[in-house]
Amino acid sequence: MVHRRLRVGRTNAVILDIEGTIAPVSFVADVLFPYAMREVRRHLSDTWHLPETKACVADLQRYLDADGYIAPCPSSSEKQMLDSVASALVDMMAKDKKYTPLKRLQGAIWRRGYRMGELVAEVYEDFVSSLRRWTCQGIKVYIYSSGSREAQGLLFGHTQYGDLRRYISGYFDTTVGAKNDLHSYAEIALSIGEMDKDKLVFATDVFAEADAASQAGFRAVLVVRPGNKPLPDVHEFPLVSSMSEVDALL
Repeated sequence: MVHRRLRVGRTNAVILDIEGTIAPVSFVADVLFPYAMREVRRHLSDTWHLPETKACVADLQRYLDADGYIAPCPSSSEKQMLDSVASALVDMMAKDKKYTPLKRLQGAIWRRGYRMGELVAEVYEDFVSSLRRWTCQGIKVYIYSSGSREAQGLLFGHTQYGDLRRYISGYFDTTVGAKNDLHSYAEIALSIGEMDKDKLVFATDVFAEADAASQAGFRAVLVVRPGNKPLPDVHEFPLVSSMSEVDALL
């Protein structure tokens, strides 16, 4: 495997992916997603008439149409409409669609799970130690995930190590763009207010995301964790298996 050493210099901020980077893939795949798929019908039934759910369903309509899901007839009963939407959403989740309104709906479902104590987020211990250390060193930490910003905040507010939100400076989701699009990282840099992108480090387990961030001027790091998908045999990014290993690259 070919990779390069990350350019070392003053780092002002670290931007982190979640799944496979600071949280096990198994937590997302075996806990969060099954919970949302299991609870989506109940959630829709309980909140069908609320503005938040109405807005999510309305915003999802173009994706439902584009993906070829059969829309209920205008004369369908409320239950038929709800069941039709729920079935489509479960299928979208099973296919891990990254649609922004779908992610908002998942966040709303997980909100209840966290608040009821039915969900506790699992994060790596080395991440927690690094998060506290970086904050003390004056390095800001941001999160960039395909999950909604609300879902991200809920996760960090309900971990097995307690509420970690005070260490997080901000959250980014797909409203800034796709994670494999270099323009998304340019938008993040603008939002952070850092014009010198070489002072921004992005850590992820996905090669395409690291490549996009690097093209945007970020210093990118690839993370290897148990359960992560294989990386290309040849690439130019530093590899780490723990957030503590990122320290030497900051």
